[in-house]
Amino acid sequence: MKRLILITGVLLLGYVVLTATEPNAQPVLSDKAPTSASTVSGLYTLTDYDGRVAVMLDGALYLQTDVPVSLLPKADRIRLHNGVTFYSLDEMKRALEDYCG
Repeated sequence: MKRLILITGVLLLGYVVLTATEPNAQPVLSDKAPTSASTVSGLYTLTDYDGRVAVMLDGALYLQTDVPVSLLPKADRIRLHNGVTFYSLDEMKRALEDYCG
């Protein structure tokens, strides 16, 4: 129970810090990243990248969160290690929210 509260607190704090520093910024790391969600199409894969939850778009790094994979339950760590694939931006966003809060 304490671990769940700690994870929730870390996620919430990270979200607050990210949104407070740059309210309109998107944490996108790739040159291929679109300027609006409506132009994004491709194959999204949630994965473990350098120990953090990340999103790959067609095999290239699209977004890397500050959420350590090590804090997730074992089943989630295994899924991310294998990669969780989505065919739409909306599906990926819902799943990312489940992993990162």
